[in-house]
Amino acid sequence: MVLSNCIEPALSAMEIYEKQSLLTAGETDLNLATAYVNCAELYQERKDYENAIAFFTKALSIEQRILGEFHVNTASSYLSMASVLQEAQDFEEAQNMFEKAVHIYEDEYGPDHEITKDVRSRYLDNLAK
Repeated sequence: MVLSNCIEPALSAMEIYEKQSLLTAGETDLNLATAYVNCAELYQERKDYENAIAFFTKALSIEQRILGEFHVNTASSYLSMASVLQEAQDFEEAQNMFEKAVHIYEDEYGPDHEITKDVRSRYLDNLAK
């Protein structure tokens, strides 16, 4: 797939961006969190779950610090992390991430919202594994 072919240049660019961001904004740069998510997704595409989890963890750390643990954007990252953990067969930790995302979406959108229902369905699918 195209994503797999571009990981080396993307990671080189990421290293440069990360150094610059840490010099100027420190670990309070949401764009850096987004860049970490992009790298995590590249690794996930390659089925390199260890690195994907490491980058999702970095992104979550920044989002939790800036946006808070219960922000919708943080919930999206919990969901991404749950997805990669599920692929890595770590169903217990995936369940924890799905639960966090479900609670945030329920609080933000209500239990009957389409997004909440979708996340809850993915959570229940994980429980079945």
